[in-house]
Amino acid sequence: MWRLLVRVEGVAVAALLLAACLVGLWLAADAHVRPNGLFGPGGAWRAGASATLAFGAIPALAVAAPIYAWLLHRRWASWPRVVALGIWPAAPLLAWSPQVAMTGLACGMFVACATHGWMSRQSSGR
Repeated sequence: MWRLLVRVEGVAVAALLLAACLVGLWLAADAHVRPNGLFGPGGAWRAGASATLAFGAIPALAVAAPIYAWLLHRRWASWPRVVALGIWPAAPLLAWSPQVAMTGLACGMFVACATHGWMSRQSSGR
């Protein structure tokens, strides 16, 4: 189980880093197309990537990855469970800020699905 957890954590870190880069790229493109005076494209990229890593690391690595590793170990990991595991941390944010919540929901789902896809691919030997 510990080896599986270490592999899941590694894949989750890679997926979270990719999600952070994609959010940063999205915000940099938005700052380029619609300058707001607060950030240029480079600053928007850094802010988006940093915020994604800061707010996504604990839910993804300390909570979701161990639960996913346990589900995988028990052979209970499925796409519906993975999606639920990816979106639950950001769901309460819908009451506070829908835009922030949608970004969190998308990132959580991306990290969870990328992790499940990669781990499923590894376990099937493809």
